[in-house]
Amino acid sequence: MYSIIRTKYHKKQKLTSVDNHNRRITPQKNVREGGEFYRAFGDPKRSLLDLINERIKHFGIEVPTGKMAVRTNFAMEFVLTASPEFFDNCSDEELEQWKKDQIIFAKEKFKGRLVAIDYHNDELSPHFHVTTIPAVKVKKKNRQGKKQKARGEKPTYTTVKKLSQSTLYTPATLEKLCTEYAEHNAKYGLKRGEFRRQNREHVDHTSLKNHRNLVSKDLPVQRKKLEDLISEHIKLESKNRHLEIANKEVSELLFMNNSDAIKKIADYAEPVLKMMKKFTDDAMSNAETLNFDEVESAYSKSPKIAQNVLEESYSDVVKLNNRLRR
Repeated sequence: MYSIIRTKYHKKQKLTSVDNHNRRITPQKNVREGGEFYRAFGDPKRSLLDLINERIKHFGIEVPTGKMAVRTNFAMEFVLTASPEFFDNCSDEELEQWKKDQIIFAKEKFKGRLVAIDYHNDELSPHFHVTTIPAVKVKKKNRQGKKQKARGEKPTYTTVKKLSQSTLYTPATLEKLCTEYAEHNAKYGLKRGEFRRQNREHVDHTSLKNHRNLVSKDLPVQRKKLEDLISEHIKLESKNRHLEIANKEVSELLFMNNSDAIKKIADYAEPVLKMMKKFTDDAMSNAETLNFDEVESAYSKSPKIAQNVLEESYSDVVKLNNRLRR
């Protein structure tokens, strides 16, 4: 089980829709009716933009205008959560303690940059939306005239306060943040995910949007393929020339007529097919609590001849499981 922290930058023009989602001002997709949500930090009656402007004023930052207002990231949002399995198995008391610890982490980590903390338990998994401003102090080189340069005068600098997510949040600082968040939640048995920047060839994260598309579009297609396979009861005749004589079951088939052999092979394949269908059915209803081990066990224990027949379908289910678990 993993501790999960997602990040997203927001420009000024995006803040209204972010606020609508976080405070549930307008109807939202993928939300469970009657689920719990509330603002844990920040005035729940004030908009994010209002709270952000207040923080900007507190830091003494000049509010960007014109083209800079369009280009500047006004907010950095962090989503704090964990693997679905953690929430499936934790008690109400443990969930309440986890919620308190996430608020403590956000307050200690972001301090004066913290704008709002919104809690949602009306979607797939409980999570917090933590909104901050990327306020930083930077040294700005003062302009030098030709005479000053000719005299060899050293350049002077002025410290200015500004909004700059690229200065505050680099790949290295974000990796450190992920590590610190995992360490903060280690007492719950949660660990850090892989370092993607160091393992780009092996680590491929699936976005929340892509995951939802996978569940709503790809899973029904896969389910239909398996149902077709079962309904046809496997067209084994076309596979006969590819079957390997690898064990006792295959040897016995050589002495049977075609119809008896096909029925025997179908019997071998049926338990695996049932497990694969159960897997896709579970994925359609609850993609968070899948148990691929049962499918893998049934396939590995089936006779070699059944594995050959089901190889393509099993490969599809393996790929599907890998995509769901990213």
